[in-house]
Amino acid sequence: MLTVGNATSGATIGADLLSAAARAVSALLPPGAAVRAVTDLSYFSGAHTAGPVITLTLWAAIAALLLSLRPRLTQRRKAAG
Repeated sequence: MLTVGNATSGATIGADLLSAAARAVSALLPPGAAVRAVTDLSYFSGAHTAGPVITLTLWAAIAALLLSLRPRLTQRRKAAG
């Protein structure tokens, strides 16, 4: 995910120069969303930052959920094994 995310983030080349498929993937991965959010905040006074911020928030929420579930899953494995 890191390799694909960094390659399609649009940080090294503009997102407009990416193929349509790479642009779609980039918008859904954290590196691409972060680059778009920083660009929108820096150059466009925060216009259109809602999409990237929502993407980053969803990734953070999913990560927090998985981290909170980890102790329960490891307890079940220890009890079963």
